[in-house]
Amino acid sequence: MPRLPTTKETLIGSTIVAVGGLAIWYFFLRCKNKDKLALYASLMKNGCADSHALSSWGGTKPCRGSKIMNTYKPAGTELEQVGAISTRMFQVASEDWTWKGALGVRVLSEGTAFLDSKANSGECATLAFGLKILILAPKPYGLGLGGGFANADEHDCPVKVETYEGANGLGFFANHQGTPLGVSANVYSPQGQQRNYYYWDNHKVVGYTYTDQSNHTTTTKYFDPNYGTSQGDGAYDHLADMAAYQATQIVQINPADFGNLLVSSLIKMETATGELLGVYIQCIEYDNGHRISAPLPQLNLEDFPSDAAYTQAYMDQKLKQRTFVIGPLTSAQGFDFEDGHISLADIDHDTANPFLANFRILG
Repeated sequence: MPRLPTTKETLIGSTIVAVGGLAIWYFFLRCKNKDKLALYASLMKNGCADSHALSSWGGTKPCRGSKIMNTYKPAGTELEQVGAISTRMFQVASEDWTWKGALGVRVLSEGTAFLDSKANSGECATLAFGLKILILAPKPYGLGLGGGFANADEHDCPVKVETYEGANGLGFFANHQGTPLGVSANVYSPQGQQRNYYYWDNHKVVGYTYTDQSNHTTTTKYFDPNYGTSQGDGAYDHLADMAAYQATQIVQINPADFGNLLVSSLIKMETATGELLGVYIQCIEYDNGHRISAPLPQLNLEDFPSDAAYTQAYMDQKLKQRTFVIGPLTSAQGFDFEDGHISLADIDHDTANPFLANFRILG
């Protein structure tokens, strides 16, 4: 016959159950949020998932963060895990998210809009911050590396969103095959043919510093969820490795000197060893016009019923603009820069202005 528990044992068991129940109640009470934040937004704010948001973890309408983490099995070193998550993020983003150009994203919480499927477009910083969140977020919502969100803003946090502006702070050409995240290459020959490069004035990636505890050495890798493995292995040993060519000189130009077409600068591009690639002109295309845009309508606040309406119109106009560059330019286009020296005095406007006015992007 089994021995019945003593009064003391029963009391201890009841106490354990009560304490356990109290702990669970406290967990959900702490995570209960009157604002009903989405899954990753609540993780960021509270350090745990709001109970109402758990429906987006799996289920019939999983958020992007769920799609990324629920189709990934952590394996390998920390750097290999981060690389795999970065690649998977690019794959998920490719399903329904589009890169729309620089919009001024500068804070970690912006990455939650992507992970919670609250926005279908953004800039390179959006995915970079999203990757940082996935690295820091507790399992199973992330990798649980880097000290978690409590360490996110600390100087010694091993996960950092890095901005690369080129070796000279003037931008760079990156290899750009295809249309990753809906983005086409933005470098064109003077004949209008697209080249497989993208001119970035700056680009954001995620640096992860791994410390090998056996010998206390550190290794930093840079991961780019905006490209994934579409242009290579998706990781760089150095920030400069993402550049195929470096901008070494920029000269601002006045659109009024070029028939008021939206041109902004002349850019000298070189290889990493200082060999001249050529001089390019930076322009703006509007609303897929396949040409250099004429001046855009001036938006005046007093013409709109509210600040919000003005802001929306401004953003709509901005999102229809696309920066591109044409080159290398030669005297045949009115730019006598074959020696690589940019001098406005060497521009033949009788040739250059008609060339720019008649330029068309092919295809």
